[in-house]
Amino acid sequence: RLHFHDCFVESCDASLLLDSTRRVLSEKETDRSFGMRNFRYLEDIKEALERECPGVVSCADILVLSARDGIVSLGGPFIPLKTGRRDGRRSRAEILEQHLPDHNESLTVVLERFGSIGINTPGLVALSGAH
Repeated sequence: RLHFHDCFVESCDASLLLDSTRRVLSEKETDRSFGMRNFRYLEDIKEALERECPGVVSCADILVLSARDGIVSLGGPFIPLKTGRRDGRRSRAEILEQHLPDHNESLTVVLERFGSIGINTPGLVALSGAH
């Protein structure tokens, strides 16, 4: 879910992991990200990697690789992935809110938002069932 939320908004750049500043509410802290709880695990992974190979693995790569490995651990397929993603430097709640539907949006709005990125009705049903 973290990987999906990150990639749904502009790119897979780990911007979802950035904290708010005094002036800007981040994607992580918007109501649309309610229920996302596993940020601390990604922080633990990043800290461990930084101890072993500082400055080599981006948070964006950690996010995508942990999503893939979660799928594998539940019996899903291993998907080969390239690494080398760059971390985003900005995270703005209003950008997430423009793209990701709220939990109480009409079906029409939800279909439009997902359709805008190429996800059809059966794909939306599959993603919704995963929640």
